[in-house]
Amino acid sequence: MDETWLHHFTPKSNRRSSERTEHDEPTPKRGKTQQSAGKVMASVFWDAHGIIFIDYLKKGRTINSDYYIVLLDCLKDEIAEKQRHSKKKKVLLHQKIAPCHRSVKTMAKIFVE
Repeated sequence: MDETWLHHFTPKSNRRSSERTEHDEPTPKRGKTQQSAGKVMASVFWDAHGIIFIDYLKKGRTINSDYYIVLLDCLKDEIAEKQRHSKKKKVLLHQKIAPCHRSVKTMAKIFVE
């Protein structure tokens, strides 16, 4: 499991960046464009076979213990859906040491199930 920021941006097209100029003429100056129009936090859960579940955090929200516990419930459902054929009953969860990952509520949720 890992969280990452995904940035929105509109890349320049190759045609626009390849303006023709004469040999002795300087290239036209362009102002800097804002690369990112916005960003969103993505929580990604994966295993050896690929991505299991991705959650995109809504604007203005933060990841706290309650939100993370809901993510763990969604992850449990996704694992049950994608690994129906598997007899594997235990899941090893590797996560960072963020406060929401190691809170008392989260640890109780992880160790109860």
